[in-house]
Amino acid sequence: MFNSRLVEPMTDESVLKAISGSNLYTLCDQYGLDSAQIEATVAHLGLIRGKTTQFAPFLLLRYHPKGDRPLLVHAFQVDSSQGSLILHRAVNNTYHPALKKALGKTNQVLFIELSQIQLRDMGLLLAYEVARWAAEQGKGFVRGLDGKWYRLNGHQAFIPFEGYEPSD
Repeated sequence: MFNSRLVEPMTDESVLKAISGSNLYTLCDQYGLDSAQIEATVAHLGLIRGKTTQFAPFLLLRYHPKGDRPLLVHAFQVDSSQGSLILHRAVNNTYHPALKKALGKTNQVLFIELSQIQLRDMGLLLAYEVARWAAEQGKGFVRGLDGKWYRLNGHQAFIPFEGYEPSD
């Protein structure tokens, strides 16, 4: 996510409500996931937050029993070396003038680290829900796993970036 506003997690409850508020059954169908995993996932859903540093994740989203790998969400301000590098690569790897302009307003870069297993379980669905929450909170854009750029429409659905000009 490339956000124009900084995202600061509110309460754990508000973040969890935002990322679990969608119809998980419909999303499982869309992502080709087994909806039988929903009940166990929701039962274990929780945030782990510690002191955010340059090397520590912004937040961890637990959705398995303790001991299994949570989703790792990293956040960098663009004035940090890591944030600047990620933004520089994104800008240099697009030829879309409106996207370059929109990326120029980025103040914070967030990315979600997924393991191969998490790409095949509810981690995939939850990663997109975290991305939806972060993009909404930060007025940002998302580069999907398919390499395409997306923004949120008025209904908080991901739609392809097609010359969208963000408002200030």
